[in-house]
Order: sequence, then C-alpha cells, then structure tokens
Amino acid sequence: MHTIKNRFVHGPSFIIHMDSVDFMTWRMNEDSGEYWVKFHFGTKEVRVRVTPNELKELVAVWANKDIDIKIGEKNDMDY
Repeated sequence: MHTIKNRFVHGPSFIIHMDSVDFMTWRMNEDSGEYWVKFHFGTKEVRVRVTPNELKELVAVWANKDIDIKIGEKNDMDY
C-alpha cells in the first residue's frame, strides 16, 4: 500500500520524491495480475506492488504528464 501526494510516494517503510527517480521498471505477476514496480535512483531501488491502474498513475506522476503506456500486452516484455 502506498500513497502519492505532491510527487512523493509514501509506503509503510519508505518515502521517495519522484524527481529523484532515474527510471522505473515493472513486471507483471501472472498469478495475481498485479505489477512489481522498481523505482531506480543512484545505486538504490525501491519496490512496490501495484494494480495496472496504479502503475499508470505512477508513470504519469513520474513523467509529470499523462503517458499512454501499454501494459500487459503479449507483444510487450511483460511475460
């Protein structure tokens, strides 16, 4: 569980500002349909588990604009 406010992502054991994130990666858990997201910054990373809609929201907040990402399609690397 996490919350997003003023470009901060806050979870039970972390808080990061999206401006400090260099890039994001994600992988779908086929059993649950959820995504494991990694926020990469410097030599560190933070992982969160999210729904597809939450993933889209996180990408939009990180990019500071809406991006039409295609997730879960068979032609993508989500397998």
